[in-house]
Amino acid sequence: MQTPYHTTAVFPDEAHAQSAYQQVSEFIRTQPCDLSVYRFQLQSRWHISVLGTRPSSPLHVQLEALLAAAAGKAATLPEGLMDQLVLRRLTHVQNGPPWQQQHHPGGLRFPFRNRKRE
Repeated sequence: MQTPYHTTAVFPDEAHAQSAYQQVSEFIRTQPCDLSVYRFQLQSRWHISVLGTRPSSPLHVQLEALLAAAAGKAATLPEGLMDQLVLRRLTHVQNGPPWQQQHHPGGLRFPFRNRKRE
């Protein structure tokens, strides 16, 4: 599956990730862009991924600054997990309202395999 624009950051703890998630969510809600933001835990570390249609350069710079301001460090995700996020985004974009927010207190499980790269 082809991955659209994305940026991912890992955070030192849940509080930093939550702060960044709230700021990024509000930012993309108020900007002329087509992006989704996801906050999740992977291997006991909190991550935020933003993906969608490539934003303008100034918006991209602002997104990166918001993530970094909350102690986020650039990260990469396993290919299978990125595929699942892309699929989830496509499903929501096609079937949902222009803006939606969902919370899953118990977390979501993504059925992906961590493929080894040779």
